[in-house]
Parts: sequence; structure tokens; C-alpha cells
Amino acid sequence: MSVKARQRVDRDAAVTEVEQAFTVLSRRATLPRMRAQLVEQVGAPIEPGLYPLLRRVGQWGPIRTSELAARIGLDVSTISRQLAGLERAGLLVRTVDPLDRRAALLALSQEGERIVARIQRARHAMMDEALADWPVEDLEQLAELLERFADALDAQR
Repeated sequence: MSVKARQRVDRDAAVTEVEQAFTVLSRRATLPRMRAQLVEQVGAPIEPGLYPLLRRVGQWGPIRTSELAARIGLDVSTISRQLAGLERAGLLVRTVDPLDRRAALLALSQEGERIVARIQRARHAMMDEALADWPVEDLEQLAELLERFADALDAQR
């Protein structure tokens, strides 16, 4: 086998390992029980599956429902129902869009900001515990590689 062919086999094997590790990581990081544990731990008055949506509004808001739906790849009708629940729970507020008074912008309420901050602290503590025996250099390298990987995935879109 030529050097080039061997390198291609090695690369294919390495990409397969990355894909498998990413699949396992994605599945574990989004497990409903993990979200439920975090939401219960901080006493959040929401369904655990709605936390990522709440976090995105905090990250990108104030934001229109249509823009939020487009960014996360969900249908507006689906996301509207979920947002309505967060609004009823007092975690989101709607304001008039100053650029188009017919449209509304969503943002976190003060309580929503508190809930997101508490869940983020709980997530950080969980991550810190899982990585407790990793050297700082490994953590920095992992963060850099994950950022590069996320950027590469974004660039594909």
C-alpha cells in the first residue's frame, strides 16, 4: 500500500473515531435526564427540554420569534408554542420592535436571567466535576479543538 493510500486509511479511521465520539458526546450532553437534573437542581419552573430555548433567547435576544426559529432550525409554529410556555412562566417578555412596530421582540425577564444563570452555574459545576482530574493544559487544548470543530461544522452550512 502506498504512503498516500495508508494516510487516507488512517484519516478515514480517525474521522470515524471523531464521528463516534461526537455522537456519544452529543447524546450524553442532551439526555433528558441530564437536563431534568439541572432544572430540578435550580428549581426552574420549566420543562427541562425548554432550557436550551431559554438560553438562546438570552444569548441572542432581544430577538424576533421568526429569527430565533431560523437560527435553531425549528418551525415558527412549533417554537411559538414553546415560547408561550416560557412567557406564561414569567421567564420571557415581549416588547415592540422599534424598527417595525408591528413585530415583537423576545427577551429574558429578570427571573429568566436568574434561571439561566443558575442553570449555567450548575452546568459549570457538573463539567468541573467531570474534568476534575484533567490538567489545565488538556482542558485548554480540548476547548480549542472543540471550538475549531464547531467552526468547521458551521462553515459547512
